[in-house]
Amino acid sequence: MHGMANLHVADGSVFPTGGWTFPTFTIVALSLRLADRLQALCAL
Repeated sequence: MHGMANLHVADGSVFPTGGWTFPTFTIVALSLRLADRLQALCAL
């Protein structure tokens, strides 16, 4: 989705390679971080 404004991805697809563990906690952490950033942008 190159060239699209306001597109945010918080999923396992952002990892460059597959790991040997389940990435659930990392995906949740990425999602929470993205939610905080989007909330801060909306507050401006």
